[in-house]
Amino acid sequence: MKKALIFGSGSTALRLLPRVERDYEVLAFLDNDAKRWGTTVAGRTVFAPNDLKTFSYDAIVVASLPGLYVIYDQLVEMGVDGSRIDKHYIEASVESPVCFPRNPCM
Repeated sequence: MKKALIFGSGSTALRLLPRVERDYEVLAFLDNDAKRWGTTVAGRTVFAPNDLKTFSYDAIVVASLPGLYVIYDQLVEMGVDGSRIDKHYIEASVESPVCFPRNPCM
């Protein structure tokens, strides 16, 4: 099974976790909030984004709707290949139209 990190450790990540676990072995969570680092969510440790270098993973699943594009850009700036950033779980979870900075509502 492919291995993934989940970026985001809040309620959205917890809602997406069962779906993500169908496709990936979830190794840990990443979060920009320093208060969350070292805590445990769903039996997995929350790490700082810079710690992703210590993991061997196939994908990083973004689990933050408001931070979707910011996190994507952050990871790319950190050297993560965009093809390894999985946004489809968060995009598929949206059940109604949402306005994004890069995809304004018509």
